[in-house]
Amino acid sequence: MGKAVMVIGIILLLLGIFYVAAPHTMHVSTGLDFNIEHSMHQILGVILLVVGIVLLWKGRK
Repeated sequence: MGKAVMVIGIILLLLGIFYVAAPHTMHVSTGLDFNIEHSMHQILGVILLVVGIVLLWKGRK
């Protein structure tokens, strides 16, 4: 179970980086925009980063 949690954590980290760092046009062009503003994408990205870090941290134990 620990490895599955770590994989999910890595996926969430990558998605978080995508939403925090990528330009808004990239979110829209990939179809992952959810019809929300760019600032909301950035907030979503920070939330995904935090959850991913927590999962990776818990998966190490």
